[in-house]
Amino acid sequence: MPSKLSKDYSFSITPKQPYIDEDIHIRLSGCEPGEIVTIRAKTLDDEHQPFASFATFRADPEGVIDLSSQKPMNGTYKEKDSMGLFWSMEYTGKGNKLFIKTTSCPITTYLTAEVGKDVIAGTQVTRMLEQETIHKIELNNNGIVGTLYRPKASNAYPAVIILGGSDGAVHEQAAAMLASKGYVALALAYFGREGLPEGLINIPLEYFGGAIDWLQQLTFVNENKIGVIGFSRGAEVALLLGSVYPSIQTIIAASPNGLVFSGIKDYQPVNQSAWTYKGKEIAYFHSNLKIQDVLTFFGEWMTGQPISNLDATLKAIENRKKVYAARIPVEKINCPVLLLSGEDDQLIPASKFSKMVVRKLANKQSKHISFKDAGHFSSFPYALPNIPTNELISNRARMKMTFGGSKEANNKAANESWHHIVHFLDQYLKSLNNPVKISYMK
Repeated sequence: MPSKLSKDYSFSITPKQPYIDEDIHIRLSGCEPGEIVTIRAKTLDDEHQPFASFATFRADPEGVIDLSSQKPMNGTYKEKDSMGLFWSMEYTGKGNKLFIKTTSCPITTYLTAEVGKDVIAGTQVTRMLEQETIHKIELNNNGIVGTLYRPKASNAYPAVIILGGSDGAVHEQAAAMLASKGYVALALAYFGREGLPEGLINIPLEYFGGAIDWLQQLTFVNENKIGVIGFSRGAEVALLLGSVYPSIQTIIAASPNGLVFSGIKDYQPVNQSAWTYKGKEIAYFHSNLKIQDVLTFFGEWMTGQPISNLDATLKAIENRKKVYAARIPVEKINCPVLLLSGEDDQLIPASKFSKMVVRKLANKQSKHISFKDAGHFSSFPYALPNIPTNELISNRARMKMTFGGSKEANNKAANESWHHIVHFLDQYLKSLNNPVKISYMK
C-alpha cells in the first residue's frame, strides 16, 4: 500500500505504555474537517499468528478523530469504544483460530491511518501484563511444574494457584497479572509437560496438594492465605480440591463443570477418570453418544456448520442417576467460592452447572455471576481484558467448532470477570489480615 506519511497527521496514545487492564485513549489529529479516515490495527498472538481490525471515521470539525467519543462509520466493531480495535480483531489467515495468549510477554499492536489507499500516519502501542516489581520463577523441581510470579517486596503475600483447562495451557499471563495486584501466583501445569502425565488421565489430587504444601513453605507466602483459580477442567479440579483440602481459603471456578467428566488424551475422551485420590479413580460421568448425536455431528461437519457440544451434553445429563454418581461433593467446601459462566457457552452448560453447585455450597459468601450472550472462552484466566475474543475454531478437515458468545459479549465478560476476580480475592483472601513482614534470613 502506498505511504504518504505527513507531519500534519499525528497519533496521540495515552497512556504510552498501558497495563493490560487500562483503557487506551487514541486520537488522530491533523485531518481535514469531515475527512474519511480508516484506522487499522494488527498484532500477533503467542504463536505468531496474525490478527487485525479496522474502523472508519469521519474527522470532526477540528480535524480530530477520537476513538473514545466517536462511533465508527463501519469496521470490525460498531459502537463508541476506545478499545474496540483491540478486542474486535479477527484472524487474517485461513479459517478460524483462537487468539492464544498464555505468556506474560507484552502485546504490541501496530496502528495505521489511511485515506483512500494512502497510509498517512502510523504508531504502535505496547500493553504490559506484568509490572517491574514482579519476579518470575520457572519451576520443574520438587515434583512441581509451572511458573511462579511474585512481588519482589519483602512481605508474606497471599498465594493463588491457577489451573488451565483441557488444552494443557499454563496461564503465565494470568499469574503475572495477579502478581501485579499483590499476590504470589503459581501457573501450575498438571499434564502435557515433561515429568507429568501425557494426557488428562488419572491425575492425582495429591499433586495439587503437594503444590499447596510447597507454597506454604515459602517465606514470601502467607501460609494461611491460599486460593485456587480454575478454568473449565481446571475449575472442575479446583472444586474437587476444595472438597478435600481445608487449607484452601478461596476458590474461583470459571466456565465450570458441576460433575467429574472422563479423562482426555489428544483432545478425545477416554474411558478413564481424569483424577485420582488416595490411589483410586474418582467416579466420573460417562457421556455415551447416541446415534442421533453422531448423525447431527457429521451433518454439521459436512455442511460446514459450526458444531456445538451443548445439546449432546444437556441430553446426557438428563440421566439423574449418572449425574449424582459423578457430581463433585461441593458441600464439603468451607471457603467462599466464586463461579463465573457464559450464558451462551456452547461447549458445556456452565451456567446450569454453576447454579447446581452454588445451591450445594455451605459457605454463604459464595456466589455465581453469569454473563449474558457470552461463551466458554469469555472469562479470566483464559480471556483477558480487550484482547481478540474467541468464539469459533476450524481445522484442516473443514470442521468448525463453536464455543459460543459474540465478540462484544465475550469481551464484556472478560473485562468484568477480571474485576470480579480481583475484588473477590481482595475481599476473601487478601483482607484476612495485612501482609506479614518477613525476613529472608530464615
